[in-house]
Amino acid sequence: MKTIIALNSLITEHEALVKMFKRQIQEHESGVNRLSRVIKASTETNLIDSSEKLEQYRIMIKDAMTYIPQNKEYLEELEHAIKRQQSFNLKKLRLKKFDEIQIPSDKRLEAMKIFDEFDLSEVVSENEAFDIYIKTHNISEEDIEEIKSKFFEIHSEFKSSLKNIKEEDIADMGALNYKIVFLVLDLYRLVTKIKDMMTPKVERISIPTHSEEQSNIQETPIEITPKKEEQPQTTFKGFPKYDDWWIDELWKNPEAYLALYKWKLIVSHSCLTLEQKNKWRDVFQNWMFIKVLLNTKKDRAFAYMYAFDSLIRKYGDMEEELEDINIEALENIIHKIIFKENMVGVQKDHNLVTSYLRFKKGKLENK
Repeated sequence: MKTIIALNSLITEHEALVKMFKRQIQEHESGVNRLSRVIKASTETNLIDSSEKLEQYRIMIKDAMTYIPQNKEYLEELEHAIKRQQSFNLKKLRLKKFDEIQIPSDKRLEAMKIFDEFDLSEVVSENEAFDIYIKTHNISEEDIEEIKSKFFEIHSEFKSSLKNIKEEDIADMGALNYKIVFLVLDLYRLVTKIKDMMTPKVERISIPTHSEEQSNIQETPIEITPKKEEQPQTTFKGFPKYDDWWIDELWKNPEAYLALYKWKLIVSHSCLTLEQKNKWRDVFQNWMFIKVLLNTKKDRAFAYMYAFDSLIRKYGDMEEELEDINIEALENIIHKIIFKENMVGVQKDHNLVTSYLRFKKGKLENK
């Protein structure tokens, strides 16, 4: 089967090349895009070479098909495998072309779109996943190596945590594994920036010294650097804890929704810049998506969720409340907030008719 899949991949690749070379020659002949003599000769040579290889691969796959079982089930499985491989190759090819796209927002959008298109059964290598992360997060060249090291560290720790999960429980969520690593790394980078801004800066003191010769007085600065143990500590103490029942009873209990809303707002106050607040918004949305998804799997996903929570706690200083007395106290606080909350108030940017609703109504009206 692997031989058939490989030959199909080569046929698809060379069909695309033949089509491209033919189009270039047609555009040259029609005057749409004139080629120089050298480039035209090279294109014609490449067309002949690719056409010959394409014909060769077609003959090879025809011969190979005579040696495989001809039952319907096997052929259907083979066809499915070929389609998966072609889809995977196409997405990798599109990902490699991002450097040709000039608009950063388009690069991020397209990369995220491709990652979401991967079937859970398709294998994404660690390096390919990191490449996707880089292209969706506008990482500067000087930061890539440091972030890459942390990415591999988080992924390795996550994989190690999943190894001990029982066979009957969920131990692999396909592409979600990498999405979790993306989320943890995003939260780690956010917390690191907050800690850095909340760490007092040490000013170096320069003390002038004078030469004994009065005729030639010079000042030489002496830098005094605090000892290592005297380095200032960040004033950031971590995010407030959340309660697991907020996720478990979401959409069933209005208190759970309100608690999450208030907790998200409190954490947002720890963010010191607009960029950090926007990043926390994205992190929260992705965190909620994963927590709610895993919660629907019930006890089969508990071990997987514990591995996820452990990463969030270690790299993001974010964890849930475990003490019963504190959980009850938080619930009492939520009760008091509900009584004080204006449940009918609206934000300034509140719109009953959203932009998507206007788009949808327009599409329906034009039918």
